[in-house]
Amino acid sequence: MVGTNDPIAESGFHIYPNPGNGMIHVDNDDGIGNCLLNITDIFGREVVKNQEIIFTETDRTFNLDLESYPPGLYLIRLSAGGKDLVAMKYLLNR
Repeated sequence: MVGTNDPIAESGFHIYPNPGNGMIHVDNDDGIGNCLLNITDIFGREVVKNQEIIFTETDRTFNLDLESYPPGLYLIRLSAGGKDLVAMKYLLNR
């Protein structure tokens, strides 16, 4: 589509694979900085709350294991300084 941008790619973050089996990878192309990770299930229950992620020049990937959670739809949010950087739906299936 012409004129349509991917907000996740524009943010510098890549969250994959989606759908996935519960092992989530968060890449930060900008490399350096801290952010908070929040994940809620489809019912609005917090699965992960304010988990700090620290990205450095040499460590630009964060791995999160949600394999023990039930299959379903989740909302992943990354924020910094009270501002949302990324918000996306994640489908956990097996």
